Amino acid sequence: MTEWLILVFIVLAGVIVILLLWRFSEVDAEVSIPILGRLKIAGSGSRRVKDEEFPEAAVKALIEKHNEDFCRALVTQDIRYLSATMTPDGLPQAKQNIESVISSMQTHGWTSCRLVAYSLVSKPIRSGKRVIVDVDETWEYRSTGGQTSQSSARNTYTLVLVAKEWRIESCEVLSPLTGT
Repeated sequence: MTEWLILVFIVLAGVIVILLLWRFSEVDAEVSIPILGRLKIAGSGSRRVKDEEFPEAAVKALIEKHNEDFCRALVTQDIRYLSATMTPDGLPQAKQNIESVISSMQTHGWTSCRLVAYSLVSKPIRSGKRVIVDVDETWEYRSTGGQTSQSSARNTYTLVLVAKEWRIESCEVLSPLTGT
């Protein structure tokens, strides 16, 4: 009976490790558990956009991932979250964007934000290793009291191909934010 409990504990511990690897890993991994055999785990890095996945679906996947990372960077004030989706040259601009959003949120009493909707305004324009696409984004801001407000803006994303992966080089806000 004790041996079975130990075995169950080991299997559960292995499952927890696998889930943690899957959730936080930037690379794919293989894990070998004697009872279950070899398991392949696709890390979050596998969500990066590869060259062969271009264009529209890849652009959308990259923008979604970038905006998830932008929110994490915003909350933690840690620009490193954006290194998975941006080029190193794009990070200084992203840092300025984060500082600007934080300042605006503090001015208006907002404590969190999230992307609630986005759409590509037109088909992405590709020229060699560069893609330009305009995107309409709607963000929701929330205060500690539970009040919400939405704002929309049109952004131009410039993507570049870096080592067979598409990365965001810049994200420029074209139109001022409109709010509700």
